[in-house]
Amino acid sequence: MNTNDMFEKETGVQKKKIRITTIIGLSAIVIGIILFVIGAVFFDKNTVKEKLKGVSYKNDFADDKVSIIDIDIDYGKVNVSKSKDGKFHVSAENVSEDFFAEVSGHKFVVKSDDDTISKNILYNIFTSYENAEVNIEMPEKEYNEFRFELSAGKCQLSDVSGKKFVYDVSAGESRLENISGDSMDIDMSAGKIEIVNAECKNAEVDMSAGHFTVDGFKCDTMNLDSSAGSIEIKSMENSGVFTVDMSAGKIEVSDTVTGGINADMSAGKFGYSGTVNGDVKIDSSAGEVKMNLTNPESDFTSKYRMNVNCDSGRQNISYNCK
Repeated sequence: MNTNDMFEKETGVQKKKIRITTIIGLSAIVIGIILFVIGAVFFDKNTVKEKLKGVSYKNDFADDKVSIIDIDIDYGKVNVSKSKDGKFHVSAENVSEDFFAEVSGHKFVVKSDDDTISKNILYNIFTSYENAEVNIEMPEKEYNEFRFELSAGKCQLSDVSGKKFVYDVSAGESRLENISGDSMDIDMSAGKIEIVNAECKNAEVDMSAGHFTVDGFKCDTMNLDSSAGSIEIKSMENSGVFTVDMSAGKIEVSDTVTGGINADMSAGKFGYSGTVNGDVKIDSSAGEVKMNLTNPESDFTSKYRMNVNCDSGRQNISYNCK
């Protein structure tokens, strides 16, 4: 046997070993998945729930130097409201052992830091985020920054003011009432958000999917970005331009006064009822544009411009509506 034959034989053996090792590895992964599923199906559910049972938490803080609020909750029902005694109060039930609240410097922090993948999988199978409940009471004042993040669950938030107001929810239901700030950034991936009585200078709303409703919103500028879903805005006072970027879905605005409209629509329905004290520019690739304006038509020949382009779909603009 010459050198080339020996080399080819050794190479073939090595390739065969690699194939065997790969097959063994894949088989182990498959077996592991099967065992996990069997365990999830046949293992005593109550036992797992007991092992994953959350803990209770309660703490109070008295600190008038706090200017930043940072709340980051994985899941659960969260209530945020003003305190009656000017102190911070945090109480929680059925939360993970890593849940904590603290005052660090000028920052008040409430977080749940359990990012263990295996534990989160078991939580999703055997428990419900509704079992966890967090109640937060804060002194009523304007904070430099208010930041709230919730991965999944329900939130009731009222009487909160932050110069920089950030609200980020991945999934769930939220009701925000009597909120204010200089800049307001609201981000929702999926679910439902209801806002009642909000006031700010600049508002940024980003919605991927779900239902977003507003009843009473006063701002200088409103930028609305919607990928899909339903948006209903009532009683908005917007002194600047109302900017809309909509991929698909439905936006209905009523009883509103705005300083102009600039909308870019890929598809969907855009409805507006109220007064516009500025230029209107709407570009629609497909869908429907319907406007019932209190303005006389002469406003858009003498003072402002009306420019509505629909590549396909319908447009209906009415004036002198009451």
